[in-house]
Amino acid sequence: MHFSTDYVFDGEKGDYYQEDDTPNPISKYGETKLEGERLALQACDKTFICRVVKLFGNQATGESGKEGFIDIMLRLNRDLPDLKIADDEYGLPTYALDAARAVLELMEKDYCPGIYHLVNEGEPVSVYGFAKEVFEAMGITENYRPCPRSDFPRLAKCPHYSPLANTKFPKLRPRTEALAEFLSNHPSFPRRG
Repeated sequence: MHFSTDYVFDGEKGDYYQEDDTPNPISKYGETKLEGERLALQACDKTFICRVVKLFGNQATGESGKEGFIDIMLRLNRDLPDLKIADDEYGLPTYALDAARAVLELMEKDYCPGIYHLVNEGEPVSVYGFAKEVFEAMGITENYRPCPRSDFPRLAKCPHYSPLANTKFPKLRPRTEALAEFLSNHPSFPRRG
């Protein structure tokens, strides 16, 4: 089982990337992820490559764990007077719990080895668009706005439009449904009564 990312693509297709589309990474990070895929496939004929994108889920608790996207956005919205969020980088955010369940099914059932795109269903959304979905569900209506991703230079150049199509595995539930479930259990979720 090897995990990879949409960064193996260049983002120029203008449509969903399928599992058999030819990769063309545009950064060293994407190149190393693609090389990892190749090496894993060469090492074992029973390898599963699981491409996952923009995972969201519970806060990591380990020493090297990173703060998750949703917690980062909530913290920044609270701490910054004017939160700018990139509105020109699109993908399909995926609930980590749904991806984990899919990986478990790949291991336990009789799937053919190969490349799988394990993403929640839905329309591609920008980073800003996803943050807005989170904020609206949390009742937050101010203090954030869209901006170009060029406002946030990064070391790893990323594809601007890289939604992955899941064509080989049973469809995961819609992102909006997964997000609603996750947020309903989040400690910051507004409780009534």
